[in-house]
Amino acid sequence: MWTMKNKYILSKAYIDDFSHSKITKNSIDINAFCAAKHVLRIALHNNNYLNVKYFFEKYKNLINIFVFLRSKFSSSYSAKNLDNFINCVQTNNYADIYKYASGALWSIRKQFNSVYIRNREQKLSYFESDYLRVISSSTFRRLQDKTQLFLMDEFDHSRRRLAHSLEVSAIIEQIVGNSMLEVFINSASINNKFLTFDLQDSISLCRTIGVLHDIGNPPFGHAGEQTINSFFKSKGDFLNKYGIGIKYPSYFNDLISFDGNAQSLRIASKLMPFKNKRGASLSAGVLGAIIKYPHSSNGKNNKIGFFLSEQSVIDDLYNLGVFIYGKRNPFACVLEAADDIAYLFSDLEDSIHKQVLSFEDFAFYFKNNKNAICSNFYNSLDNKFSKAIKNNKNRHEAFEITIRPLLSELRENIIASLNYHQIGTIPQTGLNVYKHIVVNGVGEDFHLLHFSQYHEIIKLLGKIKTDLVFSSKLIIINEIQGNKILNFLLSEFFDAIIDAKINKRNKTIKNSKGIKDRDYRNKILLLIPEKLIDNFFIEIDGANKQMVAYLKMRLIIDFISGMTDNYAKRMYLELNAKK
Repeated sequence: MWTMKNKYILSKAYIDDFSHSKITKNSIDINAFCAAKHVLRIALHNNNYLNVKYFFEKYKNLINIFVFLRSKFSSSYSAKNLDNFINCVQTNNYADIYKYASGALWSIRKQFNSVYIRNREQKLSYFESDYLRVISSSTFRRLQDKTQLFLMDEFDHSRRRLAHSLEVSAIIEQIVGNSMLEVFINSASINNKFLTFDLQDSISLCRTIGVLHDIGNPPFGHAGEQTINSFFKSKGDFLNKYGIGIKYPSYFNDLISFDGNAQSLRIASKLMPFKNKRGASLSAGVLGAIIKYPHSSNGKNNKIGFFLSEQSVIDDLYNLGVFIYGKRNPFACVLEAADDIAYLFSDLEDSIHKQVLSFEDFAFYFKNNKNAICSNFYNSLDNKFSKAIKNNKNRHEAFEITIRPLLSELRENIIASLNYHQIGTIPQTGLNVYKHIVVNGVGEDFHLLHFSQYHEIIKLLGKIKTDLVFSSKLIIINEIQGNKILNFLLSEFFDAIIDAKINKRNKTIKNSKGIKDRDYRNKILLLIPEKLIDNFFIEIDGANKQMVAYLKMRLIIDFISGMTDNYAKRMYLELNAKK
């Protein structure tokens, strides 16, 4: 769909350029100018006319921006191209719009770029700016108090979600840097929406999505996700009364499919304020690359990539070329591999440190495995452990000292095995794995690590974690505690908001006379942060009753899933008068 002779990367576009553009009698702002450039670049190829039409129909002020730009030209060449471009829009002749896009783009860039470029890019690339914005946010800092695997004890150094995110960011940067990923630079197909750019852009984008990808995870890890979904499943029949229950799958499936990945997109686009904007004002390339599952809650998938509430964001990302329904963004594939590597090894290391895993556990799983890499790993572990135990009376300490460097070396070898030249080919197409990802597209069943020569040992280590760590007493107690805390909080806020009346004019949510425990429920609602309330009222503008009821549920999910572990625990204790 995109031409390679056009070197511009549409994934550097900002949705905010369209939604926040301003125009006065004598000037337009930076957002307006950039919105015009984005549309012209989309229009450079004649297959993209429907994408161009989408933006003009959704963002009504866009045509006025072009009229203003036209008014600043006197030369016949520039004026003619802009006149023809504007005429195509006004006569709904989008199929011919590409004929004038190149000339119009050349003209406005020549006249306006010197004024605007320093305001937008400064000395940082788009993706570097995105990275700094994410790591400087309070939303990111809250990850230091969110469970990765184990709840944090005093003097404990088990990884938290923030440390995990930084590790993922470092690993994905290694993968991209080591592989050179020529495919993202040289192998795009004109039939594919995913765009290409240079290696430094790739590294900067991947560094950013690494720190961003888990920003939507709830307290108490993945057990927190399960608790939220189970809670709303239990309300299925009751919610039918409000048009969002089990009889209304388009809403209900969404409520029972909470996923930290989908919440990350919601936070980045709406709930992570930057300056005077709702979201973090991140580039489309970053937003598209964090969507791990390229579909919504259609009832056929266990995991979802976005909620019903973000459909408008998805529409923009689709038309900017960084999202395809059913096809993973190529960078999302690399992100998943980095994420899997990071949490596999960190969880194993933390489990060993917590004495959840022993040498005997590894011996049991590795001893009879005939895979050469697995055998070599175990033989090395066995030999070094035997030597270490002679000098250390503490058997577990000897095991930990022995296995840590071996796991570290294995992790580096796995990362290196994902090099572009080592990754191999797809038998069905004969293409290099990375080229196949871009040219043919892949679904969520595709996993980059499956093509690593270390795939068997990755599977074996994953089985150890699943069989022994997840069933350990420490994890079970963590999950029970988290389940009780989140269920209580969900119940309190659900009861408080479900029958509350919405006053759009005064921006209030209150339970009126006749509602059971009215005063208590209203006090509970006062605990919801103002920024979430503000976003709620923006979202319900023009919404029907069903959508308002659905967004009420999203509001309490936003609040509770955004809590840190300790904040959730503290609120649980305070509301139960135990602290």
